[in-house]
Amino acid sequence: MRAFALSPTPVPPLRVVIGAMLVAGSAAILAPDRLPAGCALGWTLLVLALIDWQDGILPDLLTLPLAAAGVIAGGLPWQDSLIGAAAGAALLAVPALAYRVWRRRDGLGWGDVKLAAASGAWLGWPAMPNLILAAALLGIGAVLLRRWRQKTALDETIPFGPALAAATWGLWLVQS
Repeated sequence: MRAFALSPTPVPPLRVVIGAMLVAGSAAILAPDRLPAGCALGWTLLVLALIDWQDGILPDLLTLPLAAAGVIAGGLPWQDSLIGAAAGAALLAVPALAYRVWRRRDGLGWGDVKLAAASGAWLGWPAMPNLILAAALLGIGAVLLRRWRQKTALDETIPFGPALAAATWGLWLVQS
């Protein structure tokens, strides 16, 4: 496991503040009865997305407590949260392992698997197909946008965590 270190090019603080305000505002409008839980979820997802985008990792220090918080404070029956966490992890672990066997290298990090488990804990198992579809579409969109703007190589690594975090946040808001 790689140690977490700050990127040499940090995200400008204004962007972080604007992102945090957007999270709080959207939670206040769409889920006012669950505002504290929504802010905890949204702000953690925002931090995870920024770290993954900059450094290519999703630290266990944030993903694992987020999963536990989803079971405890996510607002779903604990059974749905636990099944959702298992389903989220499995839906990314299986293709990650298959890709590793097929290509003999990682194509998806285990931090993504843990974030999917945390997402499942917050959203419940019925939301997992929508989560994976939305995250995949957001990830493809990010790749196409980056490719169009920067003419990147086809084998360049693109983090999946930001797409997974955005899909999780969007689905949580819709479910509220």
